[in-house]
Amino acid sequence: MAYQYSQPLRLGQACALHQRFFGRAPDHIERARVEAAPPRRVLVELGELRALVYRATRDGRSKNYVHFFEQRPRLLADAQGRRLFINGGRIRVTRKGIEG
Repeated sequence: MAYQYSQPLRLGQACALHQRFFGRAPDHIERARVEAAPPRRVLVELGELRALVYRATRDGRSKNYVHFFEQRPRLLADAQGRRLFINGGRIRVTRKGIEG
């Protein structure tokens, strides 16, 4: 699925990215509000985000962190495939780390 934000030139790029990533054209295109993305950006839905893995230094120690999501957000990419966005779910950053 590609999300459309009234930028026809980027829509072609988004469809091409979808084709390269999934090996097929998008099933449909829809207009949707994505809070994490700048307005009028064309995005490609890559799938459901199940977990997030990252490395961070906290309290002077470097460690790998893995977070599994209860309500699974969607992973999106810009039409050029250079920026990723997380949309949906109930993710928050707290003193404990990433929760949701």
